[in-house]
Amino acid sequence: MGYAEIFDRYGRRFQKASPEGKEAYEEFSKLQVALVAKANKPEADIQKLYAATGGSLRRVYIELQKQATA
Repeated sequence: MGYAEIFDRYGRRFQKASPEGKEAYEEFSKLQVALVAKANKPEADIQKLYAATGGSLRRVYIELQKQATA
């Protein structure tokens, strides 16, 4: 999926998908981490995972893969 396709899906204007404000963004980020972890490894410790990844969903996937091979 390229930039043009994403841009087209959002109606040719930029829209923010995450909330504004530090606390609201952190809560949103923790929820996203929890959803990804639950889908891939239901027994994962969400707090540890969030602390290890800083809320990066790409890092969550990598950390879950590390845990699976350990």
